[in-house]
Amino acid sequence: MKVSYLGPEGSYTHTAALKTFSSNKTLELIPAPTITNIIHDLEIGLVDKAIVPIENSIAGGVAETVDALQRSENVFVVNEMVLPIDHCLLAVPGTNLKNNLEEITKVTAHHMTLGQCMDFIRKNLASAEIEPSSSNSIAAKRLKNKYAADQDVRHEAVIASRHCAEIYNLEIISESINDASINETRFWILSKDINSGIKTPKNKTTVLFQTKDEPGSLQMILRIFAINHVNLSRIESRPAKKNLGEYLFLIDFDLHRDDPRFEDLMRQVKQHFTYYKWLGSYCRMA
Repeated sequence: MKVSYLGPEGSYTHTAALKTFSSNKTLELIPAPTITNIIHDLEIGLVDKAIVPIENSIAGGVAETVDALQRSENVFVVNEMVLPIDHCLLAVPGTNLKNNLEEITKVTAHHMTLGQCMDFIRKNLASAEIEPSSSNSIAAKRLKNKYAADQDVRHEAVIASRHCAEIYNLEIISESINDASINETRFWILSKDINSGIKTPKNKTTVLFQTKDEPGSLQMILRIFAINHVNLSRIESRPAKKNLGEYLFLIDFDLHRDDPRFEDLMRQVKQHFTYYKWLGSYCRMA
C-alpha cells in the first residue's frame, strides 16, 4: 500500500504515518513537498491513501488541508489519529551550543512550529535570525547537507523532532521547547474509498458549509445540533474566497453518516445552507 505524507523523512507527518500504518507489511511511504501535492497524488491515483495534519492544540487549524480538500472531488477523511508533539532544538554534532544558546545566530523551522515555541525563542534566542521553512524535516535535512558540504553551520539550529535528530544525525541541544506542556497534532487519513477506514466507537463527521446572509442563520444551525443532542466538537471559519466578509464554516460533530439519525439531521440543517460539502465520516484510531 502506497501512502503519501508531508516529507521528507523525519517530519511529524512521517512519524504519524509510521504509527498509523506500521502493521501493513506492504507499506510504501511516499513523501510529498506540500499538503496540496499529497491530496493531488491521492486524487489521481498515484497513492492508495494519504495522511495530512489538520489541527494543532496550540497553533490551531491547518488552512492548506481544508482548502485542498474543498477543491478535491473524490478524496475523503476515513480516520484520524492524534500525535503528541515534542519539539527539540537541533544542531550539527560537535558544537558547544547546549550550554551556550546565545551563540546561535540562526534558527529554522516550519512557521507553525515557530509559533508553538515563541516563548522559548524570545527567552533564549532573542538575537538569532528566525527563518521559516516549508517543513521541519526539510530544515533538518538542509542543515545536515550543509554540514556534509563543509559549510560553517556551527551557530545554526533547527527546531524538529527527536526522530529528525536520529535520521539526520543532529545533536539535541535543548528538549521539550514547546510553549505548552501538552502539544498535540490531529492528523486525517484520507482515501478515495469512503468505507476504507478502521471502525472504532469514537465517531465523527466533518462538513464545510456557508450560511444564508441573514441575522441568526448560524445560530439556527447550531440550535438544530443542540436540539438533536449532537455534540459539535469544533467550529472554525474560513474565507469563502469570493467577497470580503464572506465565510465558510468547518464543523466537526460526533455522529457518523452510518448512524440512523444522520440523514434527518442533515435534512434539517441543509435548509439553512447556501453551500455544503461533506468531507468525511470517520473514527479516531488509538
